[in-house]
Amino acid sequence: MVANTSTLRRQLLSIATNDYSFAEVSASIPGLSHYKFYSAKKHAQNIGLGVPAQTSKIPRSKINDGQLDHFLDFITSNHLIKDLPIGEKTLQLSTGELIQTPNVIRSIAPATIIRQYTQLCEDENIQRLGTSTMYKILTDCSASVRQSMEGLDYYISEGSRAFTDLTETVEQLDLTLDEKKKTLDNLVVAKHYLKTDYKLHVNTSSSIADHCCSYALSEEKGPFCQKCDNHSHTDECQQCSFVDETLSFISKSAIERHWDNPEAVLFKVEKAIADIYEWKSHILRSKNQEKARQAVVNCLGENEAFMVADWAMKFLPRKFREGQTDWFGKRGINWHITVTMLKSEGSVKFLTHVHIFEQPTPQDAATTGAILVDVVQNIPSVKKVNIWSDNAGCYKSTLTIATLHQELDKKIKSYNFCEAQDGKGACDRKASHIKSAIKRYVNEGNNVTTAHQMKLAIDSQQRGQYMVKVISPVINADDDKVSLKSIPLISMLHNFKFTDNGLQVWRAYDIGQGKLISWNSIIDKKIPVIQLFVHHDWSYTQFATVGSVVVDREDDDGDDDEEDDNEDEDTQNESNDEDKITEPVPKKRRTISKIFTCPEEGCTRSFKHSSSLDQHIMVGNCNVKEEKLSLADRTKVLYAQKLEDGNLGVSFTKQSDNNNNAATDKLNKGWALKVNKPKTIFTLDQKAYLHEKFMIGKTTGRKEDPSKVAEEMRYVLKNGENRFTRSQYLTSQQIASYFSRLVQKEKKIDETDLIAATADSKCSVLKRKVLKECSL
Repeated sequence: MVANTSTLRRQLLSIATNDYSFAEVSASIPGLSHYKFYSAKKHAQNIGLGVPAQTSKIPRSKINDGQLDHFLDFITSNHLIKDLPIGEKTLQLSTGELIQTPNVIRSIAPATIIRQYTQLCEDENIQRLGTSTMYKILTDCSASVRQSMEGLDYYISEGSRAFTDLTETVEQLDLTLDEKKKTLDNLVVAKHYLKTDYKLHVNTSSSIADHCCSYALSEEKGPFCQKCDNHSHTDECQQCSFVDETLSFISKSAIERHWDNPEAVLFKVEKAIADIYEWKSHILRSKNQEKARQAVVNCLGENEAFMVADWAMKFLPRKFREGQTDWFGKRGINWHITVTMLKSEGSVKFLTHVHIFEQPTPQDAATTGAILVDVVQNIPSVKKVNIWSDNAGCYKSTLTIATLHQELDKKIKSYNFCEAQDGKGACDRKASHIKSAIKRYVNEGNNVTTAHQMKLAIDSQQRGQYMVKVISPVINADDDKVSLKSIPLISMLHNFKFTDNGLQVWRAYDIGQGKLISWNSIIDKKIPVIQLFVHHDWSYTQFATVGSVVVDREDDDGDDDEEDDNEDEDTQNESNDEDKITEPVPKKRRTISKIFTCPEEGCTRSFKHSSSLDQHIMVGNCNVKEEKLSLADRTKVLYAQKLEDGNLGVSFTKQSDNNNNAATDKLNKGWALKVNKPKTIFTLDQKAYLHEKFMIGKTTGRKEDPSKVAEEMRYVLKNGENRFTRSQYLTSQQIASYFSRLVQKEKKIDETDLIAATADSKCSVLKRKVLKECSL
């Protein structure tokens, strides 16, 4: 045995130092020094005779924390993570400690992620990490990779969960192995069809009832009725029929099987099927409502603007060095984002307005209306405004609509609302970019704990991309409250057109003539509008012009740039011949491939720069193509189907080119319209059971999961029998809402706040009496 290292030689020498002196050992080992001998003797005393020394590695960090944080923000952004977390993944540290993290799903491969991040850093002049370092981080922070996935959409998540429930049910059915395998495969095909090709089949008018928006979103009669005089719904889609047959077979098989608790199983199956059909209706409504945004963008006139508005999630204050006590009890900062697209002098321009509130502010209709008015008034050149937002109560409110009409008069042209859980990508991406900029500002040694510091952080990092203002709403207590007459069924309406005669509304875009509501039936006198007190005004920022090309100085090859521009223009024309907006062309750099892909389901568009993707999401001109298999795969699938059909030896005859069959079960008119669910009144036994579950979470600190409570509710027993009947089963949403109401009841009102509010109220009443007497 040869000791090649000094550590190993010291370890072996420690055995001899215990029994022999230095002179005896040095006689056997020539050249042994006193230092080596007594070092080995010390090793034997401290560590042990012949025991190897434990060496500890001291890691050396050559990576800047700000760079690492910026990359982690990018790989955890909603641009890459496209699905709900499924399960957990365990990360092991070098010390052996285990960390449980959600098993998130990334929709892009690691190589593409690194290319996108590299291009993003070049566009924003940020020093990035090394390529090998980024690959190692992606390996350590592993995640599942899956393609063609949507974002956090309630309908999609419920539909996916419904297919999972049906899969579990099929596993328990009394079927043969072949029948069970075929049924499970059919469920996979049905889910894949709804996630991909169904959206491509939807059209304004079609002879198939499942695909026709005019038929699916029309009422039987009235102003929201759309007549389909130019076509009839006599055909049926083979794929839609395949979904119906699969779900019908599972439902029928579940009814025929004997279950220990049949009501619980049948409720689960019926709810799953209902959620799948609701998902299908949601896809059709989203496709139809998206046409409203495209119509507004394509028809923008000179000095006409299109605005997308949204309240961002509250920003939690951050410090560069934050103690443990500073982490708890944070109060978020309210902020609102408005992305504006303006057509001026023949070109399209973009600008983002950010309103940050100095103090906690309710996100109500009065404040929201004042913000929208402030944004429009800040753009003096605009003549007409079209607004797009989600269906939150602060936007879809009679007060908001009336405020816009009163303050903007003829400037406001239309207000369209996206389908629920869909269509706010522009504001979400801007909020993600701003948060990333604030994190870089904090990593530079700054604190962001107030609205003013938040503005400084954005201004220092944004390089003229955003207009940021710090405000506080000023409420005049002397203003009399105006009682507005609510717009009937406003929650069911999605499209509003402002005219001199009144407000014209639709349930779905371009379905029916619409209903005209006179302004006198909504407003009878002037509405007091909240005034915004400006603490820190926004600095002057110009609109970012789209269409101009700025060539990098290092790029001397003008032919390549011109060729790329033509390629972008050709791609745009192929994606949508009806688009009147030229595809945004950002600052040009030496980049070959288009690495930023559109997150919209089915869209094949890709871009070279992140800014181009932002503008594409704002415009919404997606190029959607049906998913196709390769020739080899398609041949194998068709060959297997023909063999399974058993039609061997049958003579070949020419068939019709029509791929659709005659319709069998006709859908009702308006089958995709959203309907108001009947109000459910909980029984005393239901309330008692939910209160028991709520108290378990309150006393133990481990809150009960509403989905788990809904599942247990179907099987809980009382006196040996099922405690609840099928009609008394509750969904996870109903249980979550009930828990939320219990939490609100548990909150106690601060007595000091109550005293202050009472004093202010008395002062206000006294002031009014004094002014009234003085006026007499």
